Amino acid sequence: MNKWISLLLAVCLVLALAVLDGSASTARAVITVYSQGDWISPDLLEDFSRQTGIEVDYIVSETPPQDVQADVLLADSELLGSLAEQGALAALESVRPEPFGEEIDASFLRDCGVPEGYVIPCLWTSMGLLYNPTQSDLQVTSWGILFDTRFAGQIIMPDRYREAYAVALAALGLDVNSADDDTLLAAEEALERQQALVLDRCSPAQLEDYFASGEAVIAPCYAAVAGKLMAENPQLSFIIPNEGSWRILLSYAVAADTDRAGYAGQFLDYMCRAEHLARNAAYCGYSTTSTAAWNLLDKSWQQNPLAYPNLPDGAHVPVLEAMPVRQRTRCLRGWAALSGQ
Repeated sequence: MNKWISLLLAVCLVLALAVLDGSASTARAVITVYSQGDWISPDLLEDFSRQTGIEVDYIVSETPPQDVQADVLLADSELLGSLAEQGALAALESVRPEPFGEEIDASFLRDCGVPEGYVIPCLWTSMGLLYNPTQSDLQVTSWGILFDTRFAGQIIMPDRYREAYAVALAALGLDVNSADDDTLLAAEEALERQQALVLDRCSPAQLEDYFASGEAVIAPCYAAVAGKLMAENPQLSFIIPNEGSWRILLSYAVAADTDRAGYAGQFLDYMCRAEHLARNAAYCGYSTTSTAAWNLLDKSWQQNPLAYPNLPDGAHVPVLEAMPVRQRTRCLRGWAALSGQ
């Protein structure tokens, strides 16, 4: 009897191991990547999956969905800086001891607006003014034109508080990254005075309709977005004002709570190679943070004044950073009252 019981147990063990082995062999290797905009080439994602066997669940949304648990994020310094403060980002050395992004220029790693070792900057673009010179007698040289009563009802402003405050600070000749209470109050008061002049506050994706319909004459716009809109509407022009501007810097980061750190490491290693940084920059129209990648771009991209603008003499163009928690809370309250959001 014992012999048969032993044999039966052995058979059951073999079957159980076979089932477990089959489950392991059919488990999907997948990683969820969240992007704040459509900044990653689908072809590049397909090539990554083909070479590694890791599928990519790619989510694009300007506003991060609260219920999405992403393993890797591609976002601006405002969002990533806030997440870093909350402890929501993993230190990159915990994902892989060897450094990522060796092709990235040191200046971007140093001035990314997020604690060192948590992000890999890969794309950037500058904020300027998009306008239609055929609709009004525009002499566009300054951010102050956005506060000019002559263009009441023809001005579009950003729908994000951080960018709106930066516009006001730039128009006042102040540091767009200032966290001084008096400075932020001055920006808020300027935005309140401007309120009656504004046709709408919208996302970059909505700008095209306003300019195509002729309703909008001028709007703050990132150069990479302006390039796409100008290709559709050659009447439009773009300029970086004399006071200077700021850059939005887009970086990769890994979520602190991911259980797929190995996959995340492979993804970052692949995406941050010079040839892939170059392919991605050409896809989305943003500028690359890597000189090695820039050298691989077609000359038409290297000489594109929207991607690599000639700045006014003495113009200051810092990276737009996340505000400290207290000032961010204060600005969000003011923004809610101003915009009704």
